[in-house]
Amino acid sequence: GGCITPGIPVSVSATATGANTASLDWASGNPLGSAVVTYYWVVGTSASVTYGSGVAQGSTTETWANVTGLSSGTSYY
Repeated sequence: GGCITPGIPVSVSATATGANTASLDWASGNPLGSAVVTYYWVVGTSASVTYGSGVAQGSTTETWANVTGLSSGTSYY
């Protein structure tokens, strides 16, 4: 019973939930991976954003995350 590396998440979407907040949603990739998968997410103002350089970031074992601290009228990636 070793760990199984999960596939890349699919059907990623972001929905504004307020002026400065958004909800991220995704589906598990293929393969599903181990019983518990931790997803790391990051939001930034550039398509080249990396974990640690974004406006907001975090980790979750769910297939969704709530993002706070955003600015209205700004495009995020």
